[in-house]
Amino acid sequence: MRYRAGVALLAGVIAVSALTPLGVSFVYSDSMEPTIDTGDGFVVLPANDAAAGDVVTFYSDERDEYVTHRVVEETEVGYVTQGDNNQETDQAVGYSHVSPDDIEGRVLSVGESPLTAPALGTLVSESSQHRGILVLIGVVALTVSIGSNGRSRDVINTGSLFRQLILTSIAIGVVAIVISGSTVGLTITEAASSSPETMTFEDGDRTTLEFTNTPTPYTHRVTSASGLRIVDTIVAEETLSLTVEHVGDSESAAVQFYNYPAVVPKGIVETLHGIHPLLAAVFTVGAAHLPIVGVYWLLVDSSEPVRTARIQLPRRLR
Repeated sequence: MRYRAGVALLAGVIAVSALTPLGVSFVYSDSMEPTIDTGDGFVVLPANDAAAGDVVTFYSDERDEYVTHRVVEETEVGYVTQGDNNQETDQAVGYSHVSPDDIEGRVLSVGESPLTAPALGTLVSESSQHRGILVLIGVVALTVSIGSNGRSRDVINTGSLFRQLILTSIAIGVVAIVISGSTVGLTITEAASSSPETMTFEDGDRTTLEFTNTPTPYTHRVTSASGLRIVDTIVAEETLSLTVEHVGDSESAAVQFYNYPAVVPKGIVETLHGIHPLLAAVFTVGAAHLPIVGVYWLLVDSSEPVRTARIQLPRRLR
């Protein structure tokens, strides 16, 4: 009954989201800080007009993307907008005035303060990049559901409970590894740029990228790249230096960092990571649980009952 109620609740949330005129979005820059921090989520109410002080989401042709900024003035040619963390208005730096047709909606606010969900954007972004995690969580949840919803519900033995706990622990560990991994996006251009996120070399050229080194005890840190080939890696106390080459025709590249439990040789972890980070995470977290499993099977009788699931309730008095 408990699981059916959960499924019904989930279906209801999805239905309400689909049928009501509300949208959920998030920002991925710091232009609205501290009002809306990078990665914060918020609710967008459909609208095609605004007043000074409103925070709106609108489509910008010049940026070719949606932007969430505050309306600071309404003029005959359109709205003047500005990020709370920006020194100048969007129009002062060359962007067009925002027309009512460009506005997607107003951000749900109390006064001039938007209501935000901290880190919602980060969670959504990571989940979309690592759908395998959601599948893994679903498998674990299904296993736990089946194990605790079988026909024999009078007695739960230690073996059944232990398997559910181990699977849940592994799933949590895998999620923690993948979500804590970081990706640094880079843009490759021909023109020189002072931006630390822009590289200006051509195919075959080499350059050195430096990152802050934050080692974590008892872990293997694995670094990989897309659009680049890592030629050399130098790890100092506080700095990680990568010598890289640009490969392919893409104008974008990325460097990824993951920390895995140091329970197997780093070479094995790097090989698994090269196939897919999720595979390396499952393997290392699973291996980290092996000592616990070994001790359990040596010392605990898996058929020993844990508790009685069926509880006799007192009859209600009239």
